[in-house]
Amino acid sequence: MMITERGNTLRFSGESVARIIIRDGGACLACGRPASDIAHYVRRSQGGLGVPQNGGCMCRSCHCEYDSRLNEGLADTFREHLRAHYESWDMMRLVQLTAERR
Repeated sequence: MMITERGNTLRFSGESVARIIIRDGGACLACGRPASDIAHYVRRSQGGLGVPQNGGCMCRSCHCEYDSRLNEGLADTFREHLRAHYESWDMMRLVQLTAERR
């Protein structure tokens, strides 16, 4: 299986994962339990980049809720968490523009 350049930019590198875990203290940003996952704020399916400004620690349960959009408030919590850590946080900078999106 060939991994595309686009696919690589959407995945979190080991360095990004480490930064996110340190920043979040390894705790789920939604419920505070130990995190098992790194979630994308802007989803990979929407071109969300694998950068710390687009990621957060989540437990599996909260990550599934977030991905399935079962908890609308979770997106607000996630966004505010990222804004609190990155002064110039801008959701539009977290998306890789592809030829079809330009």
